[in-house]
Amino acid sequence: MVELPPELWLYLAEFIPDSELRNLLDVSRIFYEIALNVRYKEIAIEGIDSRTVALDPEVAKRVLHLSIVSHGTRRQLIHDVQKFRFADFGRRKNLSVERATQLLIDVLTGFTNLNEFSIDFWGLPSSYKLVPFLNAAWSTFGKQIRTLFLSGHLDALRIIVETSTPMESLESLRIQLTASIYPLTDAGNSIESVLALRKFINGLSPRLKTLRLWSWASTDVSMLFVGLDHFPLLHRFHIRTAFNKAFPSDPSGLSRFVQSHASTLYDLQLWLHPAGSSVDPSMDQPLSEWLLATVDPIPEFPVLKDLQFYPTHLRGGFDAFLLTIQRSTNTLINLISRDHYLSSQETIRLIDALAYNGPNKTLISLRLNMIVFTGDVIDAMAEKLPGLVSLRLYIGDNQESFEDIMNNRSLTSWGLYDVGIWCGGSVFDGESMRLLARCIPSVRSFWGNGHMKTDNTP
Repeated sequence: MVELPPELWLYLAEFIPDSELRNLLDVSRIFYEIALNVRYKEIAIEGIDSRTVALDPEVAKRVLHLSIVSHGTRRQLIHDVQKFRFADFGRRKNLSVERATQLLIDVLTGFTNLNEFSIDFWGLPSSYKLVPFLNAAWSTFGKQIRTLFLSGHLDALRIIVETSTPMESLESLRIQLTASIYPLTDAGNSIESVLALRKFINGLSPRLKTLRLWSWASTDVSMLFVGLDHFPLLHRFHIRTAFNKAFPSDPSGLSRFVQSHASTLYDLQLWLHPAGSSVDPSMDQPLSEWLLATVDPIPEFPVLKDLQFYPTHLRGGFDAFLLTIQRSTNTLINLISRDHYLSSQETIRLIDALAYNGPNKTLISLRLNMIVFTGDVIDAMAEKLPGLVSLRLYIGDNQESFEDIMNNRSLTSWGLYDVGIWCGGSVFDGESMRLLARCIPSVRSFWGNGHMKTDNTP
């Protein structure tokens, strides 16, 4: 075999997909190292789908992302551990909960290069003895991880954050609140748990760049935002929850948080669809008023590139959506409208907002839900969004045939490359998609596949 310098092997490896690198262990020592790094870059202890991994030091040092997931009971945790073959223990049977926990603790010390840690304990009661395990985790890699994902009910998250050490390198925090499956034993003080979580987040204020909060629980998180500090480096803020469940008392803290970080946000998600509003649109009223009151005082989103927004079913919420677009029109690259089907008039107004300062050559990707698809809409997009590369449309049930809409239309100057259309509960048929491509000759891809075959669905 020809001997090549290590630098050249590393350069060649950059062009090989990870799925192929796994099969190139025998090519050279360099490829052996690279393939092992790819294979063990991310591991998870997560129940029935867990992989059996020999967590000796040679393997553990290659792990960059570790997930600890328990979706069941204490017995499930024991089952999870038994599915793994640890370096010095082998496969163990008849483990106690304490011994299963100790096995996890014993292998944590090998993760010396870990930079991302995920903990999902929604299936464990808060009475479970997590502290020894957590102490071992934080002492091993707490100071070096850059991304932390926490998932579980509020009391479990309180235990996690109260055991943590200062996280000097943490830049991204993602929190997912779930309902406890042990409501009788986990009936803790929710206010104290929220305040503990707030204290933990505030401790990250000098360096945090990403904050994401998704909540599927009926938990009032108003106090979490009322006392949050300013985060000078915050670039991404995602919140997804039911507004009427998460902010029943005081959403003013969330308003101040959005307003005070508007100048640094590259990526903003305000996905606050209230529970019940799909059936009763009047449930949107408090959110609609809050959105408008929050966005209206913000003069500009000067660096915003990615926006996901639930505009509500009411005028005030939609006006807030348009204001956000207008105040980021020079920088916005990706726009997604969530959970509300826009009328043709609303869609035209949205396109006009994007072209607030003239034809928009900045926006690359657009995803919309629309009640109907009309020729006026496609003409407006072609004229006012000339820089658009990718378009996703989710349409109700079109009354006018697609053939009639596109008849005699030739949008030869539009540079749209990729398109996907969902209509009436299914992917647009291949004939209609090809007709669209003939009307827009620049289209070369359906549904982001890089080709125009129509046998693949999103």
